[in-house]
Amino acid sequence: MLVAGERTALGPGDYLFLPAGTPHRVESCEPGTLWLAVHLHPE
Repeated sequence: MLVAGERTALGPGDYLFLPAGTPHRVESCEPGTLWLAVHLHPE
């Protein structure tokens, strides 16, 4: 992933917390990769 201009490698079981507004994108992934995104909203 590219997070705020820095490359970050993630492996099986890894996770990443991104504060709101953090620019990010997936640059590549292996076939069959599954993603789960959880969006938190303040009360």
